[in-house]
Amino acid sequence: MSVYMLRPRFGSAPSPSRARHGTEMPPVDLDAADQAQAAAANELETKGAGRVEETAQAAGRLHPLAAKYFDADARLYAMVARMFVVGKPHAGGKWNEEWADTLAKGVGGIIIAKENYGFSPRKLWNLTSALKNHANRSLAIFADQEGGWRGKYRHGQAFREGFTPLPKMGTVGNKLKNDSFLQHQVAKEVSATKFRELRAVNIDLNFDPVMDVNSNPSNPVIGDRAISGNVSRVASLGAAMISAGQAQSVGAVAKHFPGHGDTTTDSHLELPQVHKSLDALWKVELKPFAAAVRANVSGIMTAHILYPKVDPGKPATMSSVFIHDILRTQLGYDGIVFSDSLDMKAVMNNQWSVGDVIVQAVNAGVDMLVTSNKRTDNFEDRAIVALMDAVKARSVPQERIMEANRRIDRLFAGYVRPATERFEFHPDLNKKWFVPPPTE
Repeated sequence: MSVYMLRPRFGSAPSPSRARHGTEMPPVDLDAADQAQAAAANELETKGAGRVEETAQAAGRLHPLAAKYFDADARLYAMVARMFVVGKPHAGGKWNEEWADTLAKGVGGIIIAKENYGFSPRKLWNLTSALKNHANRSLAIFADQEGGWRGKYRHGQAFREGFTPLPKMGTVGNKLKNDSFLQHQVAKEVSATKFRELRAVNIDLNFDPVMDVNSNPSNPVIGDRAISGNVSRVASLGAAMISAGQAQSVGAVAKHFPGHGDTTTDSHLELPQVHKSLDALWKVELKPFAAAVRANVSGIMTAHILYPKVDPGKPATMSSVFIHDILRTQLGYDGIVFSDSLDMKAVMNNQWSVGDVIVQAVNAGVDMLVTSNKRTDNFEDRAIVALMDAVKARSVPQERIMEANRRIDRLFAGYVRPATERFEFHPDLNKKWFVPPPTE
């Protein structure tokens, strides 16, 4: 199969937005909106953004998705496709036609699931090397590597066999509570080990740490994935983990903004609702994310949760109140905003179509759209087409696509690397994290 390079190039990232606070967006100046749209279109044309190059000329064809827009909209398609991060749990752990097909769509990132890694760091390295080398463009490889054995909450250390065993984050946050210095040292060592081993197998970004506060014992999906039920401890240890992890040249993505710790339902299965006021959220849920922003976290992932007292109509992933007003303006965050997986039932239900979710999420401020792709209905294809068509119909301004791509440029420059030339991996398979310090 032919694989094509779709590599948008843009200028420097804009400074953080400073729109006024509040739950209502500023009124739209139609003339200004038209001018911004025209400027974005001009930048597409004059700067050569999204230049499409054939990298396997003998095969001689574009992926059908790209071909649909090739004549008139190839540049725009390149930027839109780049905003997607997709998983392929059923593609296996070796380079094959399905992986080639995915790369040919021009997606910006690939999530490596536990089903892909072959229970071997070397096999994982082989796969990620093949993906990066066949992409012929800057391709981000993601992991969802938390800590602890995957049990009740279905999350944890996705890559375990052959890796240093990692404790659950709740264990890190609740051990050594009487020695804050030692607790922080252990937290930083856990994170540094986790992220260093990910870099060794060509992983560029990790959807970690969980910055939710474990405040509800009835929560079916967070629990000891969270660092603690203590707000200050989550904020402090989480920020330390971010800094230690990113020092290994792997970007950290804090999740699940604005907080998933006080839900009683699982957003994988249905849309949770949290009936807290914004003032209450500032006291608990939002504090760890403020700490993550101060720690210069490379990305923040949204939660598919409805907070009726803050934005009664939209889950956080689709809410400009949460992403624009709170995260961007009040917290001053100008990094990448990732959606949680868009094939989760919290948003993929009878209330919204794929197009509804995509358009509202991007307009609210989501820069990269994630799908774990456990569905069998061509979800990622439909999602890419939905966003492309929305931009052409001006339901999503071109400037919003440009803004997202400028942030992606900055993220990729900081953390996305070519595949390493040789496999070097040094785990501590017998690591004990909570050994009492030696006595004098």
